[in-house]
Amino acid sequence: MRAAMITCLVAAAMAAALASRALGAGADHPPDHPVMLDKAPPGLNELINQKSRIHGYFVNAEDRFFFAGDAAAFHAFLKDYAAVKGIAGHQLFIHQGQGRAKSPWDKGEGKPADWMLEVALVSWREGHAGKVDSDPVIADHQAAKPRYLAEVHFWTAGSIDGQALAVPEGVNVVREKPGDLRKVAPPAVEAPVVPVAPLAGADAPSPREAMDLAAKHIGIKRAAIEVAEAYKGIAEAKLKIAMIQVRAAREAVAAEEPSVRRAKQLAEGKVVSEEAVREAEAKLRSAMVSFDEAEAKVHLARAELALEEARRKLAQAELEEAELRFEQLRARLGQGR
Repeated sequence: MRAAMITCLVAAAMAAALASRALGAGADHPPDHPVMLDKAPPGLNELINQKSRIHGYFVNAEDRFFFAGDAAAFHAFLKDYAAVKGIAGHQLFIHQGQGRAKSPWDKGEGKPADWMLEVALVSWREGHAGKVDSDPVIADHQAAKPRYLAEVHFWTAGSIDGQALAVPEGVNVVREKPGDLRKVAPPAVEAPVVPVAPLAGADAPSPREAMDLAAKHIGIKRAAIEVAEAYKGIAEAKLKIAMIQVRAAREAVAAEEPSVRRAKQLAEGKVVSEEAVREAEAKLRSAMVSFDEAEAKVHLARAELALEEARRKLAQAELEEAELRFEQLRARLGQGR
């Protein structure tokens, strides 16, 4: 019972920790409910709450807002977007196909969307979320940067002619091949792009610095895998030790059981006193308790091993994400102006 309880507690803690990392928090932004981002720069909340918004949702510190309208509405939106100051650059991503307004948890295709506004905390994209308040160095670093980044995504197969776009000055256009709107990246709503630090804006790092930071991030994740492997090895060693202890405890129980039977036989023949029987039984009970404790250690060691294996898989996934970020960053630099 004690072993099962320990295993359940460890497994529950492991599941909760992994679920919080993998799933995060999220919900819809209904179009008729105003969204007011905390400490947003002037104009950003007004941009979000335009009447053409048809859907929205957030996951962790990232929000996506979908819009539908004609060319005049989109050009007015772009003009207002370009006028928003205090965000980490202005970028317009052009995608092939029809945009779909839907949340990750929605079933079905979703509503047709012509464009989307993606907003995220800069600290979240840079991996500092949750550390700004606890780490003064990170806090000072982030204080010198815009709080939010905001990027516009446009789909060419909607109701707006992509060949006749009028992009305001200061908005950087990103597409797969400049001048070719028929070959672009898949819609972000269908295949979400792994977050990449913004490359535009006076406060953003230079392209070379961004590449260096991405490469260092990959090195950190590879080191995390090595650490996870080391902890996994420790957990495996603990499990072997615990199993050895179980075998020794089982042998001790097996050795004490005949002693109890022998003591009872001798007590019946008045050869030894009842006190000798009680002493033999006490030794047997002690051996059985040691066996239970050894079994509990085995269950705990197995749970720890499962946890370290899960951490190893998580570290591998984070490495793959970092490598994908690096490749996306390199591709984006190759498409820049």
